[in-house]
Amino acid sequence: MWLRNVKAVLYEEGGREQKNRQCVVFCRRGNEWHRYVLPGGGFPSLKGLTDKKKREKVGKFVNCVMPGRTLGNCCAILCGEINGVPYHKDTGTVRDDFGLRESLPKKVTVVLNSGHDRMTRFEMKLKRRFLSQNDRWVISVWNKGKQDKKGRTHDGTKAPWTVFHDGREETAKVVDLDEPMENVEIGILEIGDA
Repeated sequence: MWLRNVKAVLYEEGGREQKNRQCVVFCRRGNEWHRYVLPGGGFPSLKGLTDKKKREKVGKFVNCVMPGRTLGNCCAILCGEINGVPYHKDTGTVRDDFGLRESLPKKVTVVLNSGHDRMTRFEMKLKRRFLSQNDRWVISVWNKGKQDKKGRTHDGTKAPWTVFHDGREETAKVVDLDEPMENVEIGILEIGDA
């Protein structure tokens, strides 16, 4: 019953070890579903780069990649690209140093931030909260089941998603669909006209 209202699905094709992974959106227009492969060319990390190089990478991402990642009122910032809004240890704040948040079109009210793996560092929640300001939703979902070198998973006990709206965490609004499907967990979030 819930799924008849689904208008779009974002997922990753390809296994963890495959280099040719791609993110795909299926969106429904009327009664037809259309497949759209999101453009790559983002950045998995900004670690170890000078501020000038970070600014260049994020600038290229904003100008060349984000237009193809913006579908109507929604855009996709994949995995580590959320680091385009850096956390500053000295002040304990997240800032838009490289213009990522500022570059999001005003019509974008939903940011999908899918991740390969569970990102546990506290800064991730702060970055999502920051991006959600100004009446925007930031919905982050990640894969479960990745094993470390000793074969252990670090999935935690909570659902594989977080939700922020207008600077507040709203993860509790997600309804966990208790459908018994092997290796699939579905959460439903109603966001009204967003």
